[in-house]
Amino acid sequence: MATKASDVACLPMCDGHHAEQGERLGWPAFQKKYDFDGRDVVTAYWLAWLEGTTMGRAWARKQEEAA
Repeated sequence: MATKASDVACLPMCDGHHAEQGERLGWPAFQKKYDFDGRDVVTAYWLAWLEGTTMGRAWARKQEEAA
């Protein structure tokens, strides 16, 4: 059984690419086939959400207040 990654490490994909990555290729071969590093994409999505949305900025502010 697979484990679920944290939402901050999720990469949105269509059903077809999700199946290709998870059921056929695995991460290393999938990234090589499409010439990308999943960590870079996840980081870009996370920063876009964090800095570019009201909810992201509110979440960041709450984290700073708790620290």
